[in-house]
Amino acid sequence: MYYKKRKKNNKRCKFTEEQINFMKIRLNKYRDSSREFIYRYFLKFGIKFPVCVKTLYKLICLGFYGFLKQNLRHRGKKYKTKGKFDNRGKLTDFKSIWDIENKVSNVGWFEMDTVVGKDH
Repeated sequence: MYYKKRKKNNKRCKFTEEQINFMKIRLNKYRDSSREFIYRYFLKFGIKFPVCVKTLYKLICLGFYGFLKQNLRHRGKKYKTKGKFDNRGKLTDFKSIWDIENKVSNVGWFEMDTVVGKDH
């Protein structure tokens, strides 16, 4: 009973032939992202596209109207692949405390024993 009511209530977006042809050209041939596609639709027709960006991505990923996920800009690939070295946030050029010549005269250099404590 719930599923029958849900199926009736669920609003499906219906596109005209002109919208479907424009979508096929822009998404399959020019490989626009959904955000770019909606902006170009607004520039060409002067009206807002009937679905949002998230819904358009969902339609593409589910394969409705003959759209392929491989035709998106990132072509369905994951953003990070396994086994790649990640160098974000790493310090590359730093000096160790033992490499500094004049540790005694520089103010601000502490040994770890003085900060944490002797037995910790």
